Amino acid sequence: MGMRKRSKVFWRYFASYFGIIIIPALAASMLAYIYFVQMIEQEVERANRLVIENFAKTTDSTFSNMQAQMIHFFSSAAVDRYVSMSTSNDGAATVEQFETLYGISRYMKTLQDVQDIIETSYLYFPKQGIVVSEEGYFDSELFFEYYNRLEQSDGAEQLFSGRRMFYFSQPMKISSYELLSRTPKTSETCISVLVSFPFHAKEPDAYLVANMKESKLRQQILLKESDHREMAIIDAAGHFVSYTGEADPEAANVMIRSFDGRKEGSGILQFAEMKYHMSFTSSGTNNWKYVVLNEWDEMRRQAKLVQISAIVFLLFFIGVGLVASLALSEKMYHPIRLIRQRLEKSQRVEPTMKESGNELDLIHKWSDALIVENNKMNGRMNEVKAIIHEHFLNKLLSGDFRDKLSIQYYSEEIDLDLPQDSRMAVLCIDIQYFYPVWKQLSGLDQSFTLIEMKHKIQKRLSQKLWFTQMEANLLVCIVEVYGDGELKPEASLIQAISNILQSYNKQFKATLSIGPVVLQADQLRSSYLKAQKKLVYRTFNPEFEVISGWMAEQELDEKNEFEGFLSQAEVNRLSNLIQLGDADSTLDYMEQLLTEMMDKHGTYTNMIRLSQDILNTLVRITSAEKKRDVSLEKYSDLLLRLRTCAGMENVLTFFRDTLNSFFAPNREESGNAAWFEEVVLYIHQNYDKDISLDYFANRLNISMGHFSRLFKEAVGVKYVEYVTKVKIEAAKKQLLETNHTIEKIAVDVGYITTNAFIKTFKRYEGITPGKYRTVYGHTK
Repeated sequence: MGMRKRSKVFWRYFASYFGIIIIPALAASMLAYIYFVQMIEQEVERANRLVIENFAKTTDSTFSNMQAQMIHFFSSAAVDRYVSMSTSNDGAATVEQFETLYGISRYMKTLQDVQDIIETSYLYFPKQGIVVSEEGYFDSELFFEYYNRLEQSDGAEQLFSGRRMFYFSQPMKISSYELLSRTPKTSETCISVLVSFPFHAKEPDAYLVANMKESKLRQQILLKESDHREMAIIDAAGHFVSYTGEADPEAANVMIRSFDGRKEGSGILQFAEMKYHMSFTSSGTNNWKYVVLNEWDEMRRQAKLVQISAIVFLLFFIGVGLVASLALSEKMYHPIRLIRQRLEKSQRVEPTMKESGNELDLIHKWSDALIVENNKMNGRMNEVKAIIHEHFLNKLLSGDFRDKLSIQYYSEEIDLDLPQDSRMAVLCIDIQYFYPVWKQLSGLDQSFTLIEMKHKIQKRLSQKLWFTQMEANLLVCIVEVYGDGELKPEASLIQAISNILQSYNKQFKATLSIGPVVLQADQLRSSYLKAQKKLVYRTFNPEFEVISGWMAEQELDEKNEFEGFLSQAEVNRLSNLIQLGDADSTLDYMEQLLTEMMDKHGTYTNMIRLSQDILNTLVRITSAEKKRDVSLEKYSDLLLRLRTCAGMENVLTFFRDTLNSFFAPNREESGNAAWFEEVVLYIHQNYDKDISLDYFANRLNISMGHFSRLFKEAVGVKYVEYVTKVKIEAAKKQLLETNHTIEKIAVDVGYITTNAFIKTFKRYEGITPGKYRTVYGHTK
């Protein structure tokens, strides 16, 4: 089963590779076999056409010149005069006639000088029985017997009968003999060309004859550059006028039938056990056909060579393709086989996958399963990536990453597209929830509000943004800045963010502070620190505000010089008003103090500090004079509500509600000790931890001095002394009830070193811990 599946995939690859190799080779072979062969044959056909056209043009030109010379002969010679003299003298010869014949004889030689193809020429006067040649004038019987003897018995009757206008005779054998001995001198096969005079007379007075050797004419039409091409001239009767091959009457008949009345053309014909390609055209001067014959096998020799080469090329590539396809298929199939073997051993492959049709199906299904799993993993990673990015930016702005290389390295490591060299600025968005809204919102609701706000900002702006949350209500945005200028409050980017933040005015007051533009990522911390510093100087106005670089730091520092504490005179006056129980006068005086602060140092921080000091004074005086208990939980709630106030109206409302609560009748009063009951309980439960004075002072948002004073009034001893006594009592209990070492007991009661514990114990008990155990205790 496995072998069959392997073979199926293997042979699929084999077929693909073999097709890739063979198809181009087959196409090339077919192109060469068909296209190039056809192109070669067309080229040979075109060459034959050019040859025959040139052959016809040259031959027609030669005979046209001959015809013109022969006609010109009658106009220049004294033929007409001789005929006239012969007629007028009743056949009696005169001296003038002989002189005329002598002149014609001398002029006869010019005809041969002009035309090289003419072997001999003569002028025949049939009525006078006189023949004139270049050698003189003769009696016609003598001339045709010895000088120009036609071997055919009816040769003369064929030549000299009727009108002849550039008439070509059939090849005839013409001989010449010695006069006395009758010994043959020459014997040549010639073609005679005749022109009669007068030209239109049915019974001419003279015939001009030019004899052309058949061998010379054949040499005239012979193509010396080709041994496989033959030329022929065929007259209308189907006779060879001239032929460079062996004259075959049957061949002439075959060619005549092939003409089929056409003036020119080409075709394939076979005779004398040979196959020829024939091209022919008609003469422009005579009723002839010029014919070019090519041996068919020789003509197609190059085409056959191309065909054989194409077949050899194809066979070669078939062999190479088989070998290459087998090698490539095995190379491709080998890793697939290994993958399948490993997958079959893997626990992650389901049984349904193993039942797949072949290895590729198994790999495809397994790959799909991996893709699904990878997509799920990517989804989880994308969710975590945002948290990782925010954590890294938090560390960056906190100062954990200060050099450029480490920032670049960790940015690439967590796939954070934070540019290293770019104009960027840090924007701090401080969120201050209003008290009623804050009471209704859970921590999860606040987180969703921040996420919604971030999405709105990212959707509205085209710049790149990176968010991180530095504190619970402090959202930091790193923004890439385009252009050369600083970020301004009126800039489009700030305006867009402002529009989004202002839409939350009913839920919280948002303050946007803008840090300076920096040029590198390692400078973002400085931009953040400056933006964070500006938040301290936000106003007490409950509306959204932007704090940008337009306010000089010196001016901000001047506004923040006041620490927000009441003077002793102000505390005394406020105490008197509280003791009198006049809520309205007390509220008016509070408003007066806050208004003065607004006019002089009206930042949010200063206003909250002053308000907290007024609240602390109110709580302390109420607890001491009015004997009204304010629990730690209630006090914390009052501080939280106070810090959520924005604007004078909200603060006055807060104090009005607080005064009404404190001055309300029938309220159970208790001493200061009850007010700090929760603090004492916390000390007894956590004496082994670091619970210094500033721990509770920070929780209650009061100064350490103020807290220490309140604690002593409530408990009767100082805070530090009370905590030390609790630790010593716990140590004494362990010394008496356990066998723990002094070092372990010191750690258990919250001392860092044993020496500090022993010194403190001896100061309170008068003896060391070890001696105390020896005197008062026993070992279990």
